[in-house]
Amino acid sequence: MANNSLNLTNALNVGNITESEFWENMVRAKHRIGVKYQDNVGRIWRFCSFGEDVAVGKLVQPAAAVEKSTCAAGTAGWYKHNYYSANQIIYDADGSEMTAGAYAGWWAAVIAGTGVGQVARIRDNDSLNLYLEAALGTALSVSNSAVTLFPGNPYKDLVKTTGTSSIRRGVVSGAVQVDVSYATYPYAWILTHGRGIGITDAYNYGVGLPLTLSDATTGNQETWTAGSADERIVSYVVSYGMATATTNYCLVDYCIE
Repeated sequence: MANNSLNLTNALNVGNITESEFWENMVRAKHRIGVKYQDNVGRIWRFCSFGEDVAVGKLVQPAAAVEKSTCAAGTAGWYKHNYYSANQIIYDADGSEMTAGAYAGWWAAVIAGTGVGQVARIRDNDSLNLYLEAALGTALSVSNSAVTLFPGNPYKDLVKTTGTSSIRRGVVSGAVQVDVSYATYPYAWILTHGRGIGITDAYNYGVGLPLTLSDATTGNQETWTAGSADERIVSYVVSYGMATATTNYCLVDYCIE
């Protein structure tokens, strides 16, 4: 009887799985989000969740960072049976209500004003406050402190990449190798290293050409500009692509990790 299991060499924190998992969408997470796996031909995969529908071959990245331009130290008190000091709470003085729990596990970075340079992990949030896992050393000032929120796991709730925003340029988690319907099947493996399908802005890219994130079409790849410091090479063309009515498919070698 043929052994249907993949080689576990260099696998990290994951049990025995079969080849079919790499071409499967899942309603429930079978593994920890972000777990890494190397198959028996050297390709590297990551287990992820999706935040939107993403087609085969599209590049994906974490949800966009969120800017909070006016922040202050919160009022000390209890939240969900945990006591927080004033410096352990970031109050969003902009008055824009947040969805409770939406930023649990994210990171908060003070990017301007009083307390700049501090970084803390967010334990939970309500509509106007971020509750941190540890207190900040310097209290924030409502007059000038600005905070940016970043997703805590680069493989959770992934969306199509875009190269149009400077803050997201070069950020990419991997490439989708199965059809995804987030409403029904939010979990799957993405490819981060090795040969796979990519969607490109054109179909006739030359073999060996380095590709980067497209700045025109979300999730696509385009030619890398030699010497460009803000463009990350994500793959190399293995063979000429195939143009369809709506998509340009290309066999590429990914080098995301």
